Amino acid sequence: MRAFVKQAKDRKTTRRAVDTQCQVVEEAEFVLLGAEAVDISEDGMFVRSDAHPALGTEVFVSFQAPGTKDWIDVSATVARVVRGRRRSDGVAGLGLRFGLMTQGQREVLSDSLVGRPPPIPARHLRRDYAATIRGLGNS
Repeated sequence: MRAFVKQAKDRKTTRRAVDTQCQVVEEAEFVLLGAEAVDISEDGMFVRSDAHPALGTEVFVSFQAPGTKDWIDVSATVARVVRGRRRSDGVAGLGLRFGLMTQGQREVLSDSLVGRPPPIPARHLRRDYAATIRGLGNS
């Protein structure tokens, strides 16, 4: 039987599972916040970290595009802090939203993610009841 309630699609781009070294440094204090990326998309990344910076904290990220020798340096903003307290959290870390990238950086990153699988979800997908109701009205 097909699921009646639609699943939410909150992301514009698909995350891809990686295990790559990076440097995430807080811009204001120049403190290292993380050094291992768990997943990357064209819009951001999730890094393992025990740090708890405030949401909106500006950071500088340097990482090697997966499977390449190309390095990408970009500013980012802390969009999520996962403390690892819930069973569904998986690992403690930081969700980062990339700032502006050059067209070349974006192409290198996009090309390096092709064929990489998405990470296994740690929690159930959120249900989107509003989209379900809208869909009923369009039927």
